[in-house]
Amino acid sequence: YPSQRTSRQLETTTALALALQAAGYDGVTLKSRSSFTDARGFLAQGWTPRLGYSYVVPIGDLGAAWGRVEQNLRRLVNRCANEGMVAGEDDDFDSFFRLHAATTERKGLPLYLPEPAFRRFFARLHAAGLCKLYHARRSDGRSIAAQLVLLGRFPVSHSVCAATDPAFMAGGVTPFLRWRVFEALSALGYAANDLTDAALNPVTHFKSQLGGDLALCLVLDKQPSAAPLHRRMLRRLREVVAGARPPAA
Repeated sequence: YPSQRTSRQLETTTALALALQAAGYDGVTLKSRSSFTDARGFLAQGWTPRLGYSYVVPIGDLGAAWGRVEQNLRRLVNRCANEGMVAGEDDDFDSFFRLHAATTERKGLPLYLPEPAFRRFFARLHAAGLCKLYHARRSDGRSIAAQLVLLGRFPVSHSVCAATDPAFMAGGVTPFLRWRVFEALSALGYAANDLTDAALNPVTHFKSQLGGDLALCLVLDKQPSAAPLHRRMLRRLREVVAGARPPAA
């Protein structure tokens, strides 16, 4: 019955909210799929909701997906292929992070994670089969664009980080890699690729040109309470004071 289904979903979301609150994080942000609409279990536990957007590209039918990509991007994809550029999956994290660091620096943005933490994040997910790293390479083997995709047992994959060498952006390597990733994910059985975020900026305009559907979703935030934060500040202050004391005779 619908009432039973709703009751089970509330039990599940409440359990998730409580588990995340007990995990010891300083703060948590959850961005849901557009199909998730009942956040009452989180709201009852003090989570703050806000609206988010993303573009979701259907890739189950590649012929239809190709027809939704804007003509200029299709031209660039074909040109890169004709020039001998290749794209594929590999675990070359060093090249990926080099491109990621250069991209964030160029745009004046912070790194998603410092290099050691990002490497551990990738290694753990890759070992569990929960992510794939794709590169676009020139004929000499140099990676000039990279894309990190999160996977799972659901039909929608998520592209969460992409970076391109600025010296090659005008040549179309970015749409070339995006399309090749769509092809690879479709071959794995995924029905769609979520491009993750659609704030109003030039990157979002590019995402819209890839033929995705604009999706409205809920974003849920849980910030730390003042008491644990106060305790952490006091503990840190004690550590600083203790470190400033002269050693005992």
